[in-house]
Amino acid sequence: MRPVPLAIILLLSLTVAGAARADVGKAKCKDPKNYVFSQTSGCIKRPPAREKTASESYVNGLDALDTDPKKAFALFETACTRKSYAQACLQLGLLYQSGRGRAVLKDPKKALALYERGCELGDGAACQRRGDEARKEGDQKLARSWFTRGCAKDDGVACGFLALMLDKGHGGDKDAAGAQTQYDKAHRLMESLCPGNGLACYLRGYFFEIGAGVKADLPRAMAAYRLGCAQSFGDACWRTAYLLDREKGDDKDAIAHYVKACEYENADGCTRAAGRLSDADHKATYPVELAERGCNLDTKECGTLAQMYRLGRGMAAPDQIKATAIFKNTCDAGDQFICVTYAKRLHDGVGTPGDKPLLAEADRIVEAACKQEEETGCTQLAQWVHDGKKDDARAFRFADRGCTLRSARACFLASFMARYERRGTAAAGGLASKDANKDANKETINNKDALAFAEKGCELGSGNACNEAGELYELANDLKKALERYRSACAATDDNNGQGCVALAIALAQGKGADKDPKGTNRAATRACSFKADKCPWVPGTTVDADDIKHVSTELTPLCERGYHASCVALAQSLFKSTSDDKKRGRELLAASCKQKDMPACVTEAAAIHSGTGSDADPAKADQLYRKYCDDRDADACFQVAFNARDVDGKLTLEYADKACTLGHAEACNVAGFVHYTAKKPVPWDITAAVKYYAKACDLGSAIACGNLGEVYRWGLGAPVDAKKAFELYKKSCDAGAQYGCAGYGYYIARGEAGAKRDPKEAEAIYRKSCDADTIEACVELAQLLESTKTGSLQEIARVRLRAFSLAEQQSATNPEYMYRLGTFYRDGLTTTKQPAKALELFVKACDSFDPFGCIAAGTTLAASPKDADQEQAKVYFQRACAAGIEDGCKGLARGAAPVAPGPAVVQAKG
Repeated sequence: MRPVPLAIILLLSLTVAGAARADVGKAKCKDPKNYVFSQTSGCIKRPPAREKTASESYVNGLDALDTDPKKAFALFETACTRKSYAQACLQLGLLYQSGRGRAVLKDPKKALALYERGCELGDGAACQRRGDEARKEGDQKLARSWFTRGCAKDDGVACGFLALMLDKGHGGDKDAAGAQTQYDKAHRLMESLCPGNGLACYLRGYFFEIGAGVKADLPRAMAAYRLGCAQSFGDACWRTAYLLDREKGDDKDAIAHYVKACEYENADGCTRAAGRLSDADHKATYPVELAERGCNLDTKECGTLAQMYRLGRGMAAPDQIKATAIFKNTCDAGDQFICVTYAKRLHDGVGTPGDKPLLAEADRIVEAACKQEEETGCTQLAQWVHDGKKDDARAFRFADRGCTLRSARACFLASFMARYERRGTAAAGGLASKDANKDANKETINNKDALAFAEKGCELGSGNACNEAGELYELANDLKKALERYRSACAATDDNNGQGCVALAIALAQGKGADKDPKGTNRAATRACSFKADKCPWVPGTTVDADDIKHVSTELTPLCERGYHASCVALAQSLFKSTSDDKKRGRELLAASCKQKDMPACVTEAAAIHSGTGSDADPAKADQLYRKYCDDRDADACFQVAFNARDVDGKLTLEYADKACTLGHAEACNVAGFVHYTAKKPVPWDITAAVKYYAKACDLGSAIACGNLGEVYRWGLGAPVDAKKAFELYKKSCDAGAQYGCAGYGYYIARGEAGAKRDPKEAEAIYRKSCDADTIEACVELAQLLESTKTGSLQEIARVRLRAFSLAEQQSATNPEYMYRLGTFYRDGLTTTKQPAKALELFVKACDSFDPFGCIAAGTTLAASPKDADQEQAKVYFQRACAAGIEDGCKGLARGAAPVAPGPAVVQAKG
């Protein structure tokens, strides 16, 4: 069997204690004078001599198996090849097959020849063994013939296997009557042998377990397995342990039987017991002894021992050189799965001479494993070649092959490469279509092939493949199927980076593919947090009621207790929405994480101190903490100082926003730009500086800043007018979720300008969503679009304009641009009577607060007055607009008037 990696065993196992300790040095029989241990049957009676010297060689070989495998090999070889002792040939074959104790180099072909010789010399067990190897190789017909020969020699095990093949029609015609006859013979033979023969007890138990020739009876199966184990047959002990795990969950007894299985030469029992006991006590040396025995019994079972050396379990320190050497031996023994693990170590330079990567050798090993149909080899090689970006054709070929071999990860990789045409000139194969190489050098999307690979990967359990399928369905506008795949992606336990949970949370929040589902959003966001620390801040925002809080606590508490601090912060913020006791607990969680130097927890704790959540408010203390953490170069802490000072001290706001911006805080850069744009006292008006901050904020990922930068290039604020660039920035802002940017994006879609394809219907949908999100510009543009296309009623247009007016009234108190916007309503008589004086008052206030378009509007209004004083004052306002870099302001200054433009809206970050 393929060894389970120790890391996986440790994750799945339960805490155990007090497992029985066995002498792992040698398998013993209770009556060594009359019984001897056999590799195939456990403790058996010492056979009578057919030829004294041959029999003695055989029995002495059995006695020497554990203490001196090389001596045993020599004795078996003498008895088999020179004296034609059939049972010795079987034992010799077993040594060649397992490479036990390094007594001989593994030679599976020679092992088969020895089984055949043993069978020809009259040993039914050798016939059975040869048949079993043929069965494993897939040659059912040949297996059936060998089992027939073994059964004819009254080997009960061979009869049992023959019965199974007749029953299932394997290797020949199905023969129910013949199968029952052989079942009866097998049961009769095994019943006569059990409990004296461990193998007979084992197979008898297996037949009762699966209901082969008899009615399925699990208690009788377990009883037979226990008899076989008592007769020192390791496989029976292993099966007992397995059933204890499966049926009873009795971990302590299961481990005791795995230990017995190990004692009686079941190598897998050694590694399972070793892994479980090592999990219970990382320092214990006994698990290392068990792992070493498993490795000595079968080189293919050395993986667990290698993992112990890698992790330093049961020893003073990890030994990577030793671990790599053991991985190599296991690979050389033919375990292709371990070959891939060994190759990874060579690739990464772990336990290699001088810890230098051996890339060519690693590549050769995984390619060989792939050719041997080890799917992880194909997948690993595809990943390495793909990451190197030097030979897409080769990478895709191996990804396709790995997917065919049912590697979920390979299917995902093949899907990604097919989607973006990263296939080079690879020939179509597997799931790829025949025209797979069409336009292969273009970064286009090939959804047909990509979806086929993604669907198969999803079916095989890859969370990332399910997410890929969801994205492809969403691109095709099949939102229902996309939602189904996102659900599968989020629930997946393998190959899952959590992106499916992110997509699911967004879909459920926005109602994509189904009605909006707040609770589902909370559940998806909570699971996303377990994968992605940067998504944990989503959780509190989706936590609404006590049921949500209970769920979040249940899911995140274990993660928090294991030291995953992002989950502690998310849990604490969710608890802040609950009872006073929960709020207190939230504070305690933050304090504990902060003591562990987790800065997000420290900053969140400071925020709780500032607001008085979970205790009395202390803004002064919070400010001291923010400044301390800022001095320690935490960007969020610097931003909080700036944010808290935004309405009272422009200088302090700019100082700390700039510090946070320098540390990579996107929204802090946007705030710094806003301070310059609006000249927050005592900071001077500097549109050029504002533009630089907006550009950096947008590059760092601030959707709001991208929208602000769109305004810059649309209107020429401190930069030349560039409609195409403005459109791209608005789109980037809108795609990132900033509805404010969507208003500008819709503007170009509605008109088909700046390279945008004209689509009034799409523009209307964009405007509606943005207007619903309280974006004044979107409401204004929506009303104009409905009016110009005559697609809205007069009542609806009036309602939309009234909404825009109300929003302008509300927002004008904090943003000078909206003072200007409100002034245009009074100037033009939209949803209110025309009030030129009121309009001018608002324009002047906007200009005094450094809104450049407020200045242009004030200047234009005053320039139209016949009064000399008003015209002189108009020049003052035009001069301010010109100083801000607005070309129309400079033109107005030159000629005394300027056209009134709609004007931009510049938004600062929200805290």
